[in-house]
Amino acid sequence: MLEVKRCLDPCSIAGSSANGRQGYGLQGSLSEGQVDCAAVIQGVGLEAELEVYVTGEQFAYLCPDRAAVLLSELRRSALEAGWDYRRHRIKAAEYCARSVPRGPRPVRRFTDVISGDETRGYSIGSGDGGVAFDRAQDDGLVAAVDGLVTVLTGTEGDVCLTIRSYRKAPPLALKGWDRVAEVGFVSKDGKPDIGPVLVADEPPPITVEGPGSYRVRVHVRGRGAAETVAPEMPAEHHLIVVFPGGSTKQRTFKNIEG
Repeated sequence: MLEVKRCLDPCSIAGSSANGRQGYGLQGSLSEGQVDCAAVIQGVGLEAELEVYVTGEQFAYLCPDRAAVLLSELRRSALEAGWDYRRHRIKAAEYCARSVPRGPRPVRRFTDVISGDETRGYSIGSGDGGVAFDRAQDDGLVAAVDGLVTVLTGTEGDVCLTIRSYRKAPPLALKGWDRVAEVGFVSKDGKPDIGPVLVADEPPPITVEGPGSYRVRVHVRGRGAAETVAPEMPAEHHLIVVFPGGSTKQRTFKNIEG
């Protein structure tokens, strides 16, 4: 980011462009820089070239007025981009909430947009992430190792994630999902983390009975869809249902994924 200040010693201003053109040293005085600055101010459009071989501070020294304008434009663009992103996240979260099938009223619920990340997966709980991830890869969707559950996404882009917590197992619901599976894990502290996902709000504790053994039922659809990013709505949807249960057996109830 440009810092608008004119405090550099002209002797220290030096640089070179990608095409070998020398920058603004003492030997060449500042004539070349002053000419380029005038061209920029007149709107010739040398900003891109200047950014290649002149630092932000050097540009601010040579062209303080133009640097101030560019800095203002950058700040405004950043603010606008931030607001656009927030509006998209709110809109996408509302879309995700509408898109998940209805079910029994949970004790706790959470819906947001997450990123599949470069790992194409996320975890619930804590433990050896490497082992859980490898086993999830073998299964194709989910695996649990002690206190950690790993779920794989089909994309590095946006994913709708809904989590519902119950005090007992809700009825099995397969309609509208491509794949449904269930695993068991042990939450030692009763507050399993969900990560590595970036969400607007911190998810509530998903283990309603505190520390103990739980079942995690994973519903997914759209894992084979093309990757989506803002401003597109997510094409991949995940519903995680969590309830107390002592079994550690992994079960697959439905799988129509290609």
